[in-house]
Amino acid sequence: MKIWKNFLPRGESLSDLSNIRPGPYFVDSESSPKWVKVFFKKKDGRWLSLEWNYFDVEFKFEVYGISIDHPENVPPGLTEAGVTPMFSELSFLLETDWTRSAKPGEVPDNFDQIVEECGALSEIPDIAISAGTALRGVIFSKDGGEPVLVISIDDTERYSLKSAVNPDEMILPGKPYDVLTLSEALAWTPPH
Repeated sequence: MKIWKNFLPRGESLSDLSNIRPGPYFVDSESSPKWVKVFFKKKDGRWLSLEWNYFDVEFKFEVYGISIDHPENVPPGLTEAGVTPMFSELSFLLETDWTRSAKPGEVPDNFDQIVEECGALSEIPDIAISAGTALRGVIFSKDGGEPVLVISIDDTERYSLKSAVNPDEMILPGKPYDVLTLSEALAWTPPH
């Protein structure tokens, strides 16, 4: 493989998600109905935000994911979007996108003969040319692993995040993801 980039937030930012205090979380009313950023208060009173983002793997190939920010100030028009319940565990949904050479006839002749695919790490073919792994969601769970809140990329509303508290909505349809614990996410590096 030519290139594999890791776009997971840095370790300190991932760990800092454990410091989110239970209570309301907010979105900027200016960006409604799309949630570009979701703002949380931390236990120390400072702010943390999850933000929809895109990352360049290489020319004409980008991946979408979530970044974490620690804003000093928040927009004045924040709107309460939901409530963070008590949680004791975090899990992280990772998605990997990759490119590979197209098979004969797979794409029109006048197109770049490259196919872009995505999924879990186990699905990446040996013929992949480049890949990028990004954070697609954060799962907040109670003791025993029962999810109580999911913040994830909203694939139905471009360039947006969404939240889910209903167990049926927490299942992200369509694509297989890798689910890592906090310690696994902190230690994760692209395979070589």
